[in-house]
Amino acid sequence: LAKARAELERLAASPELRRQYEGRIDWLRDYITDMEGSFQDGLEKGRDEGIWKGQEAIVRLMSSRGLTVEQICELTGMAAADVRRALGS
Repeated sequence: LAKARAELERLAASPELRRQYEGRIDWLRDYITDMEGSFQDGLEKGRDEGIWKGQEAIVRLMSSRGLTVEQICELTGMAAADVRRALGS
């Protein structure tokens, strides 16, 4: 605590050091905000990819059981283009 108090007094004594300190704090806040946004974007992308992989597996299973693209669309609510993409055609 004494060390922090001494540093605070040192910074308060010099307007230039105080300005630099505040600039660094602002930069760190911006950096943390950017990193949090990137993390959230990564989570969302991973979740979307996981959902797609699951849909893809279901579509392939349905197709292997003889269901047509139209029947798969009706049962899953997926668009025909997405079903065809999942089937690789």
